[in-house]
Amino acid sequence: MEHLYKKLKRYIKEDVYPFHMPGHKRELKLFDKSYSIDITEIDSFDNLHHPAEIIKDNLLHISQLYGSDRSYVMINGSTGGILSAISSCCGPMDKILIARNCHKSVYNAVFLKMLEPIYIYPEIDEMTGICLSINCDEIEKTLEKEQDIKAVVITSPTYEGIVSDIKKISHICHLYGIPLIVDEAHGAHFSFGDCFPKSALGYGADIVIQSLHKTLPALTQTAILHVKSEYVDNHKLEFFLQTFQTSSPSYILMSSAFESINYMASADKNDVVKSYYSKLTNLREQINSLKNIYLFDSKTKGVFDYDNSKLIICHKHLSGDKVMSLLREKYKCELEMSSLKYAIAMTSIADSDIGYQKLLDALREIDNMTSLDNENKSLSISYPRTSQALSPYKASTKIARSFTYNDAIGRISSETLYLYPPGIPFIVSGEVVTEEIADLLNSIENNDFSLKGIVHKSGYINCI
Repeated sequence: MEHLYKKLKRYIKEDVYPFHMPGHKRELKLFDKSYSIDITEIDSFDNLHHPAEIIKDNLLHISQLYGSDRSYVMINGSTGGILSAISSCCGPMDKILIARNCHKSVYNAVFLKMLEPIYIYPEIDEMTGICLSINCDEIEKTLEKEQDIKAVVITSPTYEGIVSDIKKISHICHLYGIPLIVDEAHGAHFSFGDCFPKSALGYGADIVIQSLHKTLPALTQTAILHVKSEYVDNHKLEFFLQTFQTSSPSYILMSSAFESINYMASADKNDVVKSYYSKLTNLREQINSLKNIYLFDSKTKGVFDYDNSKLIICHKHLSGDKVMSLLREKYKCELEMSSLKYAIAMTSIADSDIGYQKLLDALREIDNMTSLDNENKSLSISYPRTSQALSPYKASTKIARSFTYNDAIGRISSETLYLYPPGIPFIVSGEVVTEEIADLLNSIENNDFSLKGIVHKSGYINCI
């Protein structure tokens, strides 16, 4: 058996550059986080779930910095925040409107609260399969039709950096007296400087959840939840925050969250964020000057706004998976994820000039390679519109059997299947398996992508 700790120690000596989360990019000079400061709730160090001293002061400082009514530090990622937010805004078996490209944690909340989900589907970019911005008019039409919806949940920015019109969406939600919950996990850096899109918190969203570790120099699992609303019961929210988080929170993680925010506030004041954006802009221009490699065009129709910190790398002839493999194996650049049509390199304020140059040199070499075979990139991963027969919870109470994807056509799925990352479901428990869904699932696995689910077996889906 190989020891995880030893493998981690060995890996950091291999000089692999991290174009993936966490956003600290292993730069120890930012601030040290070690075993030496790992404590529990001892005297004078306060309690996360009942803050009255130092943690309370830090949270108040963060709330003032962000302009929220209340801010809560999370030590089990945005997942705990999303579960808590939805649970506090919806009662059992309530209706909730969610964007179909939401993270799996949203669907887990729907299941746990026995909610009846109603979906709004973003448009899909035909070239890449990337989900575009949420259509505000569709949200308004749905709320007009379904008068008893209790909350709206959308993801902005998405994994690929797509931002929706939060100002308009929040206005629509408030006309109907319901809160807007925004999964802003990938947009923690939006709150600093004027270079990137503005945070949803400043555009009227009621609850905003940010993963600090994704784009800020913070340790994995750190997040922050902001509330600014007359539609949210803070007492309920705090109850669920205690429910979905450990009763023994890590002081290392909490201190990392607070320090990363303070670091970003200082960097903003000292124009470090502007310098980061300038270097990022230069890198993007040089990548877009290549012959066969280009970045996703943020001016695509259906994109309201875009986060340039995400490098969505496309190749005219190679799949994203092949590009990611080449960068890892030949050039020691580890990217965040790949799809058939693109690969994602995540950047942050902690990236170095050496790292940028390493990626650019590697992409230039790949761009000039003539011995690479063209690959079949005809498969486009999309999220077909589905028909819901049962709520996810009701579907879980039924007896299910395993079927091949083709034999499952016309049956009700009892499991949720997705690729991870990004964790967006192709089919959710309680939905009917269509021929389009069956073909998509077959194609995904035939192209060597591994579908995830609770009890998933390749080639089969559990159905009622």
